Amino acid sequence: MAARPSLLKMKVAFAKVNRGVSEVGTIIGGKVNHNINVLTPEQGRFENACAIRMS
Repeated sequence: MAARPSLLKMKVAFAKVNRGVSEVGTIIGGKVNHNINVLTPEQGRFENACAIRMS
C-alpha cells in the first residue's frame, strides 16, 4: 500500500485549484476543460469540480 501524501503537500496543491469550476477546467486543460467549458448541461457538462480538485 502506498503512503498517503502529507497534509501540507495536499494543502499546497489544493490552493492552486481552489477556484470556480470554470477556472479549474482552464487550469487543468485537455478533456477536463472540454467537459467543463465546452459541453452544455444536456451533453453532460461537469458542474462540480470537488472530486477533480482533490484528484
